[in-house]
Amino acid sequence: MKDTGVQEFSQALRGVTLDWIVSGSIAAVESVKAIRAVRRLGAQVRVTMTRAARRFITPTACAWASAREVNTHWSPVADHIGTGDALVIAPCSASLLSKIAAAICDAPALSLVASYLGQGKPVIVHPCMHQSLAANPLLHDIYPRLKTRLRIITPLREEGKDKFIPPPQLAEEIAHCYNGKRGAVIVVSGRTVAALDAVRGITNFSRGEMGTLLAAELYRQGFATHIVSGLSEHHPAACSSLVKVTTPAEMGEQAQHLLQTQPDAALAMVAAVLDFVPATTVAGKISSRQQELNVRLVPVPKLIQTLQPRSQVKVVFKLPVTFDPQQDVEKTIGEYFDPQQATRASLLVVNPWQAMASGGYHAYLFSPDFSYSYAHSKQDTARRISQHIAAGLEGKKNKLRKK
Repeated sequence: MKDTGVQEFSQALRGVTLDWIVSGSIAAVESVKAIRAVRRLGAQVRVTMTRAARRFITPTACAWASAREVNTHWSPVADHIGTGDALVIAPCSASLLSKIAAAICDAPALSLVASYLGQGKPVIVHPCMHQSLAANPLLHDIYPRLKTRLRIITPLREEGKDKFIPPPQLAEEIAHCYNGKRGAVIVVSGRTVAALDAVRGITNFSRGEMGTLLAAELYRQGFATHIVSGLSEHHPAACSSLVKVTTPAEMGEQAQHLLQTQPDAALAMVAAVLDFVPATTVAGKISSRQQELNVRLVPVPKLIQTLQPRSQVKVVFKLPVTFDPQQDVEKTIGEYFDPQQATRASLLVVNPWQAMASGGYHAYLFSPDFSYSYAHSKQDTARRISQHIAAGLEGKKNKLRKK
């Protein structure tokens, strides 16, 4: 790999060319990382720097980040005309934002904005400035009009400033804005806990990584992604909403609430939900001086059976000890697709525990007709699930249009 190369881990922006304006703000120092972050999602980036931006960082830095020359002046090849798929302005200073509102075109960057707006192409803006500038009533009053033309990514507001959000998060938000509204998905992820007493509980070893990777991929693909998360060591950089829970009952209640408020959403059940919980919880703390502790466990309702999306797009996971897709299919997974049974999945992801126990990973993704695809990594699994959900929700929309 060349020094300017990046490791692409998502196809969310593959084939997309982004023009990127860096304007005059101290936040411009973050643009190098952000440009490389969107390239990791598959995008090609062409950078235009304002004169003020060049006081904070150099064109050499942006050329390295984008792996191509940077536009800084008027050019005979008309670089100020928008020929890409979308325009990103990050950071966008108060000065540049005010000039955009006034339709001023006296510099290459401003003409590039006007060209994109004139063609009806997306213009994605990340304003970064001192909060006193953002509160300027003359600028504040035109914000509603700007929001009808620009797709604004909210900055991080702290220390009296509107700051550049972390570059990986900005890349996710740019992909989400570009890919548009594609429906909603509820991702149930993480592990649950059941209390033994006031200070102890039982749980499992799930880290929430698969659910996080899936939620992130869905969000960058343009879906409104609502997460119900048990305990987890991972959370996505960006999502539409995140509700944290602890017990299986709380997880079920929150997921059911989302299914009611998002009636056309798909459901991805990635969570490692406890199958058994203590029959009783001791008030206070069990004495550690006891020589023996007997705990009676009772089964809990299976959420993959009780949670049913109206869209009928439902992804569930299974963790068998071993699995042979040539021999174990009907006896192992048939019940997950049987319309007479409670689960009624549209996709079943089988993760053999033996592979994970040895430090590896692979998964089989089964459709109701028992055909399957093979995923060699968790990121690959997330990408394939995202494709299934996209096809499923689009199919439902098409059926509704025909009606």
